[in-house]
Amino acid sequence: MKEDPESTSQSRGGLADVHPGVWLTIAAVVVAGAALIGRKDRPAEVSKAESAPPRPVGGTPQAPAAKPAPLLTTTPSNPAPQSVQSPVAVPFQAGVTTYNGIVLPANWPPKYSLPVASSMLPPYLTNPPPVINVDNGRQLFVDNFLIEDTNLRREWARLELHTNNPILKPDQTWEQEGKGPMAIPYSDGVWWDPTNYHFKMWYMAGYNKATALAISSNGIDWVKPHLHGKSGSNVVQPDVRDSSSVWLDLEDQNRDHRYKMFRSHPTNGSWGLTLHASADGTNWGPGLRHYGPAGDRSTVFFNPFRKVWVFSLRDTQLPRTRRYWEMRDLLNDPQWKTINDAPPWLAADALDKQDPKYQMPVQLYNFDATPYESLMVGLFTLWKGDDKIAPKHNEIQLGFSRDGYHWLRPLRSAFVAPSGAPGTWNYGNLQSVGGGFLVHGRRLNFYFSARSGSGESNAVNGAINGAVGVGSIRRDGFVGMVGDKDDGYLMTRPIKFDKRYGYVFINMKTNAPDGEIRVEIVSSASVKLSATNMQYGLVQLTKNETGETFVFNKSTCMPLAHDQTLMTVNWQGVPDISPLMHRPFRLMFHVKKATLYSFWITNRRLGGSEGYNAAGGLHMNAHYDRIGNASYRPASYRPAHLRPKSETNAPLVLAPTNAPPATNTPPATNAPVTNSPPATNSPPAKKQ
Repeated sequence: MKEDPESTSQSRGGLADVHPGVWLTIAAVVVAGAALIGRKDRPAEVSKAESAPPRPVGGTPQAPAAKPAPLLTTTPSNPAPQSVQSPVAVPFQAGVTTYNGIVLPANWPPKYSLPVASSMLPPYLTNPPPVINVDNGRQLFVDNFLIEDTNLRREWARLELHTNNPILKPDQTWEQEGKGPMAIPYSDGVWWDPTNYHFKMWYMAGYNKATALAISSNGIDWVKPHLHGKSGSNVVQPDVRDSSSVWLDLEDQNRDHRYKMFRSHPTNGSWGLTLHASADGTNWGPGLRHYGPAGDRSTVFFNPFRKVWVFSLRDTQLPRTRRYWEMRDLLNDPQWKTINDAPPWLAADALDKQDPKYQMPVQLYNFDATPYESLMVGLFTLWKGDDKIAPKHNEIQLGFSRDGYHWLRPLRSAFVAPSGAPGTWNYGNLQSVGGGFLVHGRRLNFYFSARSGSGESNAVNGAINGAVGVGSIRRDGFVGMVGDKDDGYLMTRPIKFDKRYGYVFINMKTNAPDGEIRVEIVSSASVKLSATNMQYGLVQLTKNETGETFVFNKSTCMPLAHDQTLMTVNWQGVPDISPLMHRPFRLMFHVKKATLYSFWITNRRLGGSEGYNAAGGLHMNAHYDRIGNASYRPASYRPAHLRPKSETNAPLVLAPTNAPPATNTPPATNAPVTNSPPATNSPPAKKQ
């Protein structure tokens, strides 16, 4: 990741002022009851594992290196099992190693038969790397990849819908054309544009007719600008279309190609995708390349962890499934010649429950994905039935991947579901949007489209009156690790970071007045002997010149006792663990009546995680988070170069933001949220 002057020039207090070379990192104190055991007593197999190269992941899964933490109790309490089938054995040759230590097979992408590819447990969960690099972004607990052992339970989020839904409706004359009224992102895209500090939404204007643009300053109140004079419309791409994907690519060196549109439409009797490009998202050029054949609801997304464009291709045959194709160079890389050239990838399976009303096998109607922090988040649109009168019963479910190909769907229930009530705006046919979701301070905003199916008689299957809604969850809040009692704990697998500095942050909330979280840094050799006997070595630093020692243990960690999505971890005033750079260790979280959502280790003192932001976020200026606390400014804030000249030299007055419910407006401050030692008599940290 890139460094900026702010993140590398700040002085650091306490032990952090000492260069890493001055300190010797040792795991010399092993605690098992009252016994102290030296590093030389570490299990030989653990020492061997630490020095071994990363194990390749692919083909038939092997026995795990350590017992993975159980998924335990979830909310709701009846999730489906994570796996029902074993993957097809594939001859393995080591290929690319991802940033977090996962070794991909050389024969990429793997070729499985459906529905095995959708139902299998991702190989990196059955055979995780011996040491996991956590340099990229906030680390979430959506699976057991990071977890060695825990007694916490998982609590999954449900989307909280905004009270003003729908936030965009077909109320313009050009949105009434085609088969019926329609103003929906049919994937398309909702993005934060850092160049002009606006949210932008591309959507289908009129059923299958054209692509239009709406803009917003806060992500809730949308305007349809007149782009072609006083009597003009907001249509930016007039050609017929079905599905479409719009992606903002800030890293493309050709500024005329920063915005990319993949428009699905028929050509000579066959469906495919045409690539268009734009410098501003408003003025789109002619097609640059056509990809096909592919089913009508095909989409495209970018996987930044592997730097590839992924084509999520709808198969041309029923039932609805997805095929996979990837490219690094959209203009020159080879494409598939027939749909069967693209390997089968994703499908619904026996774990997907049928709707009692229709009693039909579930199908995968669409699949979008987006990078968020340290992993990929998948939006699975599942078709559960169709009576040819009302809109299709489509709901959106979540999945997660750490390589962009293998997906875990732990819940198998709706993240957002149709109302099923005639006359409501979200009666049926819910669809995800390109880019997935956006960061909005403490919250993640998810946009989706739905159809009421009422008001006209000329549309088939109730596919009319499409509108847009929004809902939100807590930032990182897909799942929380909940400690209901005083003795909750979570120990990570061996991890490491390779950054110059090592500021540690967590996202948490307390669930009781005496709730708190404390963090220990322990030896990578730590093991659990039994349910009541935990043996782990505390990482100790020794200063070469004076022999002074410091231990990152539970008693030196300042208690974390707030509801905050960005919170500094300090050990008696030591916020920087840079002496541990390049060295494997574990984090032990002691969770007392609290919920842990994520942790991260970063170069940036203000908490910028350097993880990916999905479709961007309020005040974000890159595809990854390098601003930390600055992302919590109110929506009305503007940088100096975007303010009117009369305000440039005047104090900025911040107006309240029209944010989704449950979004707390944080202070407009650049200071990190810290847990200061009691001796400083610092006031309590402000909520964010």
